[in-house]
Amino acid sequence: MTTEYKLRLFNSSGLLKGEITDFDKLSYTKVVNAPGIMSLGMSMYNLAVPNIAYTSQIEVWRKPEYQAWYRDFIGLTRKAKWSYKDGLPYVEYTAPGIIDMLRWRIVAWTANYTNRSKFIGAAFETIANTLVKQNCNTAIGRLRGGNITGFTVEASGGYGGTIDWFCAYDNLLKTLQKLCEIGAGDFDVVKTSPTAWQWRWYDGQLGTDRSATVTFAMGLGNMADPEYEEDYISEGTAAVVGGKGEDANRATSIRTGANYDVSLNNTEIFVNASDADTTAGLDTAGDEKLAEVQMKPRFKFSVQQAPACLYGVHYFLGDITKAINPFTSAADKYKVQEVTVVVPEKGQEDIDVKLKWMATGVIT
Repeated sequence: MTTEYKLRLFNSSGLLKGEITDFDKLSYTKVVNAPGIMSLGMSMYNLAVPNIAYTSQIEVWRKPEYQAWYRDFIGLTRKAKWSYKDGLPYVEYTAPGIIDMLRWRIVAWTANYTNRSKFIGAAFETIANTLVKQNCNTAIGRLRGGNITGFTVEASGGYGGTIDWFCAYDNLLKTLQKLCEIGAGDFDVVKTSPTAWQWRWYDGQLGTDRSATVTFAMGLGNMADPEYEEDYISEGTAAVVGGKGEDANRATSIRTGANYDVSLNNTEIFVNASDADTTAGLDTAGDEKLAEVQMKPRFKFSVQQAPACLYGVHYFLGDITKAINPFTSAADKYKVQEVTVVVPEKGQEDIDVKLKWMATGVIT
């Protein structure tokens, strides 16, 4: 099967400057809850080059055989490298995905500022939406103006359980990613017009649950080189969490992990949570760290493109699929967490897919 690609180029004002089909190389990586990145290479004599600046938008449009065109990636050019290739001037552009706009901001509110840098008993989505709105839109009281032109935030539905969250001065993107590691949801930044962007929260997952229709397994032609591992060597199962105060007056919390056993699996770690000023906040910090260091069975395999199981046709980024472990016969749900597409030459493509086990959030 062949797949067609074209690039649509917009300037910083959202004006379409043209389409590019005569590039020399193209690759891009899409990641759930992360910007991803695109690399584009072409001759300096390409007619598109004069229209590409560090503020340009580049859309990747993809058309699998017998399917309609769809937009698969949007990059914001942030890097250019000039060189010579085969004796001719050559340029390579690097463009992070539009979620990268969240990385441009920190939580620029003083510590313990309620509903700005400190959230008590708030829903995951409410915390995330508030953080984006109060750091990407004009907000009175923020340490500096953080408005991103054209950036809006979808109304909150209050999804997810409640949590105490402390994040003063954290990078905005990183604290949102941490929230999603322990909360049941994903996020994205969506282009709604040539000059407008909207933050959105997806309760559960970014994509669709296709576990009833998309299965990866040996014998189906879409799984190769499977490996399975259980490694308890570096696991921690009991946490002493330190909060505010000093010496004997320092607040502490004791938490245990999912695999804790007082006799057989009792390994201690210390968690520094000096910004937390509630017991629930200390507990959250401890639970988050214990989940991070918990032993996670690793089942990894190479995803193969097969006629009945194709990226961009049968599944997409953020979708839930099913994979069968040939060593245990377990059939578990896996999220399509990362997709890398390389276009070596016109009409061809190489696709690498990484999945995340939904039981513990391990990237396989």
